[in-house]
Amino acid sequence: MDLMESVKSRMNGRSDLRYQPFEANGYGCCVLYLEGSIDLEMLQSHVFRPLQRRANGVDKDRWRRSLFDDLNLMSTPYFVTDNEDDMIAAMLEGKVVLTVKDKAGRRYCRLRSNRSAPSRCRRTRRRFADPKTRSWRTSGRIYRLSGNGSRRPI
Repeated sequence: MDLMESVKSRMNGRSDLRYQPFEANGYGCCVLYLEGSIDLEMLQSHVFRPLQRRANGVDKDRWRRSLFDDLNLMSTPYFVTDNEDDMIAAMLEGKVVLTVKDKAGRRYCRLRSNRSAPSRCRRTRRRFADPKTRSWRTSGRIYRLSGNGSRRPI
């Protein structure tokens, strides 16, 4: 079943659920929201226009990274996810949900933040700039790689 159809069925056929797909910078985006909890003028001025504006004349990877930048998302009223439970929770809290999918069909989601609805999205590994520490971070915990490749919390 398609992700959007699954969310619609789990929302028990609510008549105020709105789903608006659009394309920005080669990515298929979709915005979901509950009509009664969102100001439509704010939705147009703070979600649709900025997403389209960033898409014009900006490198695709840079545009996609800006969607998941914590500093950027703290000031925007949308929540990026591809998890059904997170979508429903965010919409019931009055947030706009944004999903992003590239032409290959890969969905992108945002890392967990304390300032947004809880997310169970896949964690990504980020290498530290200092190669001497040989450590990487996943979901807020810092691990150090030992000589045999195992990891231990620092």
